[in-house]
Amino acid sequence: MKQRAGIVWLHGWASWPGMWRPLWERLPEYRHECAEFSGCKTADDFAAAAEAAIARLRSRMRIQDVKEPRVEDAAAASHEPDDGEALILAGWSMGALLALQLALDPDRRARLGIDGVVSISGTLRFTSDAPELGWPDRIVARMQKRLGKEPEATLEAFRALLWTAEERERMTAPSGSFPPLERTSVGQTQPGRPESEVPEQPCAHTDMSVEGLQAGLAYLRQTDLRERWETREGETGMPPLLWIHGRQDQVCPFGAAAASASVGGKNNDGAELAPYRLVELPDAGHAPIYFSVDRVAGEIRSFLDEQIQ
Repeated sequence: MKQRAGIVWLHGWASWPGMWRPLWERLPEYRHECAEFSGCKTADDFAAAAEAAIARLRSRMRIQDVKEPRVEDAAAASHEPDDGEALILAGWSMGALLALQLALDPDRRARLGIDGVVSISGTLRFTSDAPELGWPDRIVARMQKRLGKEPEATLEAFRALLWTAEERERMTAPSGSFPPLERTSVGQTQPGRPESEVPEQPCAHTDMSVEGLQAGLAYLRQTDLRERWETREGETGMPPLLWIHGRQDQVCPFGAAAASASVGGKNNDGAELAPYRLVELPDAGHAPIYFSVDRVAGEIRSFLDEQIQ
């Protein structure tokens, strides 16, 4: 039985690796690595970037002299290497869809050694004709068109959907959890800025270029894992899965996560499938790792304690 876990974090569309900092700080016992989407130019590039992050983490698990991760994480660097560590993919929004895609592919899952998946505000299919299950494809197509002309305005409009009204009040209050809202920056994470000046908001700036953002929207339009999820019955090696989703999510509606988690349970022979659990956050929007960060961190830790270690 594996005694520890390393987590590869996959951020969402128009976001950046540093968005995970609130969770890293609350999960210091695990080793952390982040995917970097700065070089992504096509829809297929995102899976390659995720695999590169997995390779970096695997390398750090094996070497004696553990180096600093690509994204600063002192807690992760303090661990002794352990080839018996479990590998967990954790994704938010588009990153959750990507994590599920890798885990639902038997060949990739075996080659990469995926031991568990955490989906935060994720779905098996981003677009849908049913509003309770996703966005209409025409809306995403419209975003692609506008992105080419007004990238900053497009990202600001998207970012406005991340929060509930209550969350927005909390972040804009004088004593709020976030600094005042500022214009979104495209294609830069501004790594040279002091940590205290880097806003934690997930789309305050992004490591994705406009070309990469277009590729991300193409990925969201074309990726559909619903059939793959339903036909996983009878497979061996499916890792346990934790779904965490805000009931008030306006980007990936809660109904999509609930519908996904309701499929399965046993295969055709009556055998139990890999464990999975859906955690509903009643008051949270699309980015629960901020205003519900303690709950999210606690759920991840409990999940790893129960299913992995």
